[in-house]
Amino acid sequence: MKKIVLFALLFAITAATSAYAHSEPQMFKIYVCDYTNYSGPAKDPGLSWWEKRPGSSTEILYTFEHFLLPDGSTWENYKATWAKPATDLYGFTTWEFTFYGGPQCKRTVVSPGGYTISFSQCTDGHTRYCYTQ
Repeated sequence: MKKIVLFALLFAITAATSAYAHSEPQMFKIYVCDYTNYSGPAKDPGLSWWEKRPGSSTEILYTFEHFLLPDGSTWENYKATWAKPATDLYGFTTWEFTFYGGPQCKRTVVSPGGYTISFSQCTDGHTRYCYTQ
């Protein structure tokens, strides 16, 4: 009997976690981003927004990230990939975020609804926290 109850409990937990959709960044929505330990081309604090590219799915997002340069009027864009999503019981999704030919942030957490994004464990040593306006 204990084995049946344990199996039912594990099944319920597995079903609950797989029932959640992955949290993604809000496409075409401006985010304010604050950087730590950063020496790249983006303005800090700065503005960023994402746009999906063809071929994206629920398990891998191909995007362009557009970010404001320090001159305050020029936008730069880079190809970026969001992969290996893992969503917890509260709807937060952890992704591996990678710039094409650039750094990777192995722990990028998107809140439910995509209102905040926290980039950490980045191969270039920086972190970044972004939130919608």
